[in-house]
Amino acid sequence: MILERGLQNVVVEFDPFSGTGADALENVWEPCINKHGMAPPLVICCVSQNHAAAVSVMRLNGPGDHEVESPTRPMSFNLPLAVVIVDRNNAVAKAIIDVNGALGEVVGPLL
Repeated sequence: MILERGLQNVVVEFDPFSGTGADALENVWEPCINKHGMAPPLVICCVSQNHAAAVSVMRLNGPGDHEVESPTRPMSFNLPLAVVIVDRNNAVAKAIIDVNGALGEVVGPLL
């Protein structure tokens, strides 16, 4: 997120796979499973511009049960952040994490 303070811009980075970032991503579970009928486990891919198209992936087996598949190093993204969700049957949904770090509406399945 870029906040303008006077003449300088401040970029706030967001780690989708720890703390409140992981909590925000786990919020895809309810609409994907209960509303859209997607089948667990869910693979969640986060994509951010970060001036170089940063990507990272998490496997969500259930609420509170996730595994970060990549990378092994800590990852920070600039917001907003595109989120793509794929289930075990290849159904796809999408969402956005907005500039405040909140998960937007989960739209799907797209395929």
